Amino acid sequence: MKNKVLEKKNYIFMALITVAVVVLTFYISSWYKIIKKNRENTSVVEEVVTKIDASSLSSYLLDNPNALIYIASSNDPDIKDFESSLKKYIVNEELTSTMIYLDTKDMTQDDINKIFLPYVSSTIKLKNIVTANILYFEDREIVDAIYTKNSVAKINDVKTFLEGNSIVND
Repeated sequence: MKNKVLEKKNYIFMALITVAVVVLTFYISSWYKIIKKNRENTSVVEEVVTKIDASSLSSYLLDNPNALIYIASSNDPDIKDFESSLKKYIVNEELTSTMIYLDTKDMTQDDINKIFLPYVSSTIKLKNIVTANILYFEDREIVDAIYTKNSVAKINDVKTFLEGNSIVND
């Protein structure tokens, strides 16, 4: 009789463990999906530089007439690898207080052009401001830009761009 009671307790204990494992598996799975979705909708660069919105750009440029702005869409999967490299470069070169980030995920091409084209200097030829650009402002004018979404653009190109504009030293 004692053996049957012990056997019954073992079955109940095993059933509880099985239910707990199944519940824990579903919980971890949903938690992973939420974290993955959040990462897909957040820029890697945003972790190390200040993010501003389009409405505060003119105020920012009044306070900081010489600025370095990275514009990109946070939900663009094609630039995640580049952004990871850019993040490391920003940290290594101590550019966290020099560069800012503007997210363009909710903007159309016309919106981006309306925001940035008035700032384009007459010395450069920019007809369109596209996302995944690093823009260099001098006296509140865009004097240089590098398009980083291109698959050939590498961190060395960004380094050359920043050195050419005297933002970092060799």
